[in-house]
Amino acid sequence: SKPPQEVWKVFLLGMARVVPAIALSPFLGGKMFPDTMKMGLGVLIVLIFLPFLVVHHTTAIPTDMNFMLLLVKEAFIGSILGFIVSIPF
Repeated sequence: SKPPQEVWKVFLLGMARVVPAIALSPFLGGKMFPDTMKMGLGVLIVLIFLPFLVVHHTTAIPTDMNFMLLLVKEAFIGSILGFIVSIPF
């Protein structure tokens, strides 16, 4: 069992990647779905995959500037994924 702080960090990293991808995807973007619904979908997806992420998470994540940079990196990757998905549309 992992400490709650580590699970929380893994959850935040997952959110940083999933939410930008959902927000920028064309089939969920625009005015069709409200932002709260997109955020809820992002939380739901991360919660579904959280047990898998926690089990495969092996090293401790320090809570310092490195963690903030990891969040920025994950958000950037999520944004790139969202843009790549939107290219055919």
